[in-house]
Parts: sequence; structure tokens; C-alpha cells
Amino acid sequence: MVKKGYFGKYKGIEYEVTRDMQNRFLIMTDDLSKTTSDFVDLYNSGVYTKEINQNELSEYYKIESYVNYKGHKFGVSTSELNGKVLIGTTDSILAEQLNFERTDKYYYEKWISKDDVTIIEERKDITT
Repeated sequence: MVKKGYFGKYKGIEYEVTRDMQNRFLIMTDDLSKTTSDFVDLYNSGVYTKEINQNELSEYYKIESYVNYKGHKFGVSTSELNGKVLIGTTDSILAEQLNFERTDKYYYEKWISKDDVTIIEERKDITT
């Protein structure tokens, strides 16, 4: 799984962290084993959330994920399909050299095997 976004440790367990439209601080997971009775699946989507105070997190950080593919750094989607990840670039020359597919006016993508890339997670701690 490719991680990207805001995460935090709450009671020793890592959760994805977000804010809702009312600016409330939420932890969320789709893993039922990480939930307690006070987690709620608001939209019957299989994603459970719990409102907390930010100071309840023992760690809070942002993860940006990239891949190294054929000596170049590319953005990577959190999507995975059959052992492949989706990488992308705005560099049209590089995209042409590496047989990327144009998916938008200025964006190119390619599905590649996870075995062909090194996934790099850059963690930036957030302090309040």
C-alpha cells in the first residue's frame, strides 16, 4: 500500500488524519480491528472516523510518497492494481521516452509493477 497524506498515532495506533467541513479533527481507518465503539461509519463506506483533539496524538506527520523508476523521481498514486502502481509526470519529454500515456492536457501516467520501482516515503513531522 502506498501511503500519502496526514497520519498520526492515537493510543499507539497509526491512523489517517483529516479535518471535516466544520474543521473538526478526525482520525479514520477502514480496519475494524483498529476501531472501538466510538468510531462511526457516517456514509456506510467502510471508513470509520472518530473526532479527537489534535493534542491526543502522540505523533502527527505528513507522508509524501514518490517512486524511483529508471533513475527518475515520479509522483505515485495511492491506487494499486494487481501488484502495479500508477505513476505520473508533467514532463512530456520524459513521458515519451518512458512510454507513458497522456491522460490529461499536461499529465502522463503509467501503470508499473511494484517490483520495478523503489517507493520512497518522506515523513514531515507536524508540530503545533
